[in-house]
Amino acid sequence: MIEYTTSMPSTSKGTETSAAEARPSGEQQVIAKRQGLIDPLDDHYWNQIAEDTESLRLDPHLLDRVSQLIEFRGYAGSSQPPTLVYVAMTSRLFPRPMNVNISGESAIGKNQTAEAAIKLHPTGAVHIVSAASPMAMVYEKENFQHRHIFFMEADSIPEDGRAGSAIRSLAADNVFRYSVVEYDKETGESQTRTIVKDGPTGLLTTTTKSLDPQLSTRMLEIQLRDDPSQTRTIMEAQAERVNPPKVYADEIDTELMLFVWLQEYLVARGEWRVAVPFAPTLSRLVPSTAVRMRRDFMQLLTCIQAVALLYQWQRPRTPEGWVEASVEDYGRARELLAPIFDTTAAEGLTDAVHATVLAIDQKERDIALPTLMKRLRRSKTSVQRRVQKAIEGGWLINDEKEPGYPARLRRGAPLPAVVSALPTVEELVKALGSTTPSTVH
Repeated sequence: MIEYTTSMPSTSKGTETSAAEARPSGEQQVIAKRQGLIDPLDDHYWNQIAEDTESLRLDPHLLDRVSQLIEFRGYAGSSQPPTLVYVAMTSRLFPRPMNVNISGESAIGKNQTAEAAIKLHPTGAVHIVSAASPMAMVYEKENFQHRHIFFMEADSIPEDGRAGSAIRSLAADNVFRYSVVEYDKETGESQTRTIVKDGPTGLLTTTTKSLDPQLSTRMLEIQLRDDPSQTRTIMEAQAERVNPPKVYADEIDTELMLFVWLQEYLVARGEWRVAVPFAPTLSRLVPSTAVRMRRDFMQLLTCIQAVALLYQWQRPRTPEGWVEASVEDYGRARELLAPIFDTTAAEGLTDAVHATVLAIDQKERDIALPTLMKRLRRSKTSVQRRVQKAIEGGWLINDEKEPGYPARLRRGAPLPAVVSALPTVEELVKALGSTTPSTVH
């Protein structure tokens, strides 16, 4: 059985709007219709959905249930990556949705990570594009407002090609904009026409290599682990699938349906405006040494807003009716984003790359790739990926200048200090002037 303990949160009187009292805005009515949902003005239907999802909407462990459901549905390894994708997809209802890239070597499970989160959303929440036909969407009649576009294996799309330009436009402005040259039969001349798909639209991609700088600074990169322990966990999960299930399929399907209904209810009847009252204080606590933090900090705030959006029936409202995010919402966003922000603060140095650099002693020279493979106990593909990132960061130097010849590696620039880029909940609460930090579930 799937069992959860649900407690009713206490809120200030008059600060919340009950599910039954919520009325859809004009924009919600338009978006719901475009995404194939029941008319948001149909009180009978949506009040029933409100009743069916009440225990989920009022569960303080809602995000834990997301992670647990993802695991029950067969996802192997840490549920943190797909849970972050789930929250990012929820941000599609904001003016600036989160953009996420899932990276890792081939067969590591990038598409499975994205699909694990996608399954918890209505079909209208995402538009999936394969690398084989990235430009087909240019001429599609579908509307992409308040949706995510999922480009599978985006690094197979040429950076300087038409599709690459369209993806950069989407990442930069959350609007799909593309110029095409068309032949005008009346004038006999070629003319340029700009095709614009109204947004806001979020971008979700998977890649086996680093994105180009113009694109990477506009996306949060989730790097999937390639260590043996993760592989072992995946194999153990696969072994479980050939034995009687611990949780029965009908229970999992019921829980899945509740989450889909929750997302539909957010579209049709939820409040999309979220205030983050502690944002000014947080801006003074997050390191400002990395220039790209100018963009990543907004992604952090959007992630906090998306968490609060999910928990809105447990949150107070501002006098204007906005959902008011809590420190607990920051704590949950921090758990999801800390590895990414720590990498940014360390100039792109991940734990895997850090370990790869340290595998070579300061005095060593001409270290070959097979030597690193033995020391790290990793595959050739995995080590090559790490070495490439280390060379790009300047922490390793390849003295072999002839292309096609084996690498001759040595240490380069000193490794940056490993710091925590995001303040703890306790540090944020202290900065806000409180002495009793909230508990993050």
